[in-house]
Amino acid sequence: MFKKILTCMICFGLSTPALADSGDHRHSQVPRDLVETGTHSLGFAAGSTYGIGLSYSRDWSAWGFQVTALPVWDADNGGMLAGGLNIKRNFHSNGMVGVYGSLGVAGMLSRDVYEECDWNEDVNEDENCETIEETSQNFAVGPGVGMEFLFWKNVLFRFELPLAVRNGTDGFGITPIPNVALMYRWK
Repeated sequence: MFKKILTCMICFGLSTPALADSGDHRHSQVPRDLVETGTHSLGFAAGSTYGIGLSYSRDWSAWGFQVTALPVWDADNGGMLAGGLNIKRNFHSNGMVGVYGSLGVAGMLSRDVYEECDWNEDVNEDENCETIEETSQNFAVGPGVGMEFLFWKNVLFRFELPLAVRNGTDGFGITPIPNVALMYRWK
């Protein structure tokens, strides 16, 4: 499965520059200081191919990537591990609004441990208690198209609609569940 995902990501990366137009695009270029150094962004993200949690993004004029993770785990009671990785291709940006395409992969593993008991009303106590452990795991991968908006020079909001192929405890499916991110950006 990993080899298939890696192959899809490589094919996407190699095919995107082949679609480039050699025409004059000076009107859509990002300022030169951002091209050379790129930007960093840190904030929160959630979605089918973003994962959920704290997110870091590194963007240059044409390409970028975003990593999201949320580890909440307890050895006794379980918890949730979630995360995602996205590769971004910027199509156009005017400094305030940008349009991009992406290829993302995200996963989630959760474990919940609890006790289920029968209530005895005669003595007002729990009886026949049984410890239940539920685990679930889900995985999603797919391309998406999104827009990003920059407010007050440093606040970045991203909205993306991916076409995610998902599989896991919840079953197999193809779903367009949106990705959103709210981040602080700096050079």
